[in-house]
Amino acid sequence: MKQEKILELSTVTALALLQSGNHAHALLAAQQFLVLAGDIYGVNDLRLIPAYTLLAEICIGLNKHREADQHLQKANWVIKRNQEDETINQVFSRLYRAMGLLEAAKGNTEDASRLFAEQVFYASLWAGTESIGAACGYFNLANMAARNPGMMQVAISFYERTLDCWLQLLADENLDIPVLEKGETFNMLKAIAETMESISAESQSTAKALTTLAWFSERIGEPNDSIKTRATELVQKLKLSNCNILQYVS
Repeated sequence: MKQEKILELSTVTALALLQSGNHAHALLAAQQFLVLAGDIYGVNDLRLIPAYTLLAEICIGLNKHREADQHLQKANWVIKRNQEDETINQVFSRLYRAMGLLEAAKGNTEDASRLFAEQVFYASLWAGTESIGAACGYFNLANMAARNPGMMQVAISFYERTLDCWLQLLADENLDIPVLEKGETFNMLKAIAETMESISAESQSTAKALTTLAWFSERIGEPNDSIKTRATELVQKLKLSNCNILQYVS
């Protein structure tokens, strides 16, 4: 039990450092995460995959693409030995996300988009097309489309799809947001809101993005009255009728 608590602390610490941009210290925490996970579960267990993908993502942030690829190869090696595991679709979704991030960092937009589509596919098999994992995949696809000015409308559609997923998720009073998803999801929703505002400060898309961000912040215990006020005022001004949006702002 003590080891598992330390493992959880290592995971949360590594993610927090990664999300704050402190990649060097995040790498140390993630390495500890991998070692502890191996000690607890064994080197062939699928529960090592989050450690490998986290290490890969940190290496991407450090521009160490070769090292990131090595971590993903090790993850794939473990996955091949556990093809019949009941969580395999969730694991595949996590792996394809990390592989997509690596290709995106290399500038291979087409390959990254294909991998992010696989992320959505396996996340949908695991938990549905409106799940947290699928929403993350839609966001990644949006980012790839946004690289091409001629594909901006496609990007907006994927951003909207991400928001629709989260509005539906947040409407569920029993939603349990995993601690490991909180920081990443907040940054994702914030990025969407900023993108939508840069395109049009008073559009339906902006209202939806601000509402989702404010609602999510509230659900994770970090309410932001300023964002909520802006969202509420914009929804009322535009007279939006989306039931999930109105559930929050009314």
